[in-house]
Amino acid sequence: MPATKILCVHGIGDAEQIGDGGPNDNWRGPWADAIKAAFSRCNNPDPPQFDSVRYDQLFADTKIDQGEYLEAIGELLGSVVWHAIAGPSAPKDFLSVFKGKISEG
Repeated sequence: MPATKILCVHGIGDAEQIGDGGPNDNWRGPWADAIKAAFSRCNNPDPPQFDSVRYDQLFADTKIDQGEYLEAIGELLGSVVWHAIAGPSAPKDFLSVFKGKISEG
């Protein structure tokens, strides 16, 4: 069986930075250790392969002005108002859409 590939994507909080502000390639180490341990408990003979998305620098390099923030907040509030009036977009019984369409195996 081929190795399971796992993509690690950290949340907000500068996980890619270390004390002096330089790049930190070891932020995913604790994640990988925990996942490898879980794989070994499940008797999976092939250790997983890990990759990660590095996007902190993309945000650091992007200059966003106040107008863009205001526009985003306006879109969010418009969506809140719309869905408060019109109700949720999803069917009331979401899983009923998939009944009989998901094949096993």
